[in-house]
Amino acid sequence: MNEYDQQATDFLAAFNVTLTIAQADALDQTAPPWADGIPHGIRYRITLERERRMYETSFWGSVHDRENGIAPTDYSVLACLYGGTLTTTADDVYDEMGVIEGWAPSRYEAIAAEQRAVAWVMSDDDAIDAMNAIS
Repeated sequence: MNEYDQQATDFLAAFNVTLTIAQADALDQTAPPWADGIPHGIRYRITLERERRMYETSFWGSVHDRENGIAPTDYSVLACLYGGTLTTTADDVYDEMGVIEGWAPSRYEAIAAEQRAVAWVMSDDDAIDAMNAIS
């Protein structure tokens, strides 16, 4: 196990967090909204649970991972769910990421909504800080 995967494993154990990564079934392997006709990775269903709080979302692996049979790790999912800075408003996301060509304001709001949901599941500053430290 590499050091990043170990950090994710330690975080999940220390804060009693359950992360479930399950490949979506064949009927649910639709292209992600951003694919626009280009190849895409495999879709996974992600569940993050802590203290009776739960958040479910989708996660797409990369094309490289699909072609090489590589499944996402706890670390890769946690790093994507919580990218290091808590951005709870669309303006925060915009300030953090800048202008991304072709992105509508709704994409910035969707990222902010996911960040709020992850923060809600984590429910305390220590857990949020620890999750931040692994990404």
